[in-house]
Amino acid sequence: MSSDQHTLNKKALEPLRKCLYNYDSDAVQAALNDIFHKDARVQLAYPFENLDGADGLFHAALEPLHAAIPDLERRDTIAIAGPTDQEADWVGCCGYYTGSFLHPWLDILPTGHQVSMRFHEFYRMEGQQVVEMQALWDIPEVMVQ
Repeated sequence: MSSDQHTLNKKALEPLRKCLYNYDSDAVQAALNDIFHKDARVQLAYPFENLDGADGLFHAALEPLHAAIPDLERRDTIAIAGPTDQEADWVGCCGYYTGSFLHPWLDILPTGHQVSMRFHEFYRMEGQQVVEMQALWDIPEVMVQ
């Protein structure tokens, strides 16, 4: 696979990354539906585990986070793309979600202050569509804050 394909894969994720920058529910949902294959496998760490594709990611993970942090912003510090040993193409992003923690989330009481939660999200791409997502959100970091 050429490096041009990896550039195209990163570009395919740009609309999603852009609407997560200053979270916009409608734009996030539309971007997820555009970029994720209808049968995409989505895996987040506990307590989310396996989610039902883009719709599950949106309704079970992202929207509850946004409800708790109404001014939610996602800041990517690194976005890289390349193949694995199994010749699958991945895009990896890391950074943090941040904003004012105003409402309970996952039974974590709000602080009323800004919180930051590190993330590592990996997207397996085929034909510039996400066919698999694996992610770690540092929820214990939110509990400490």
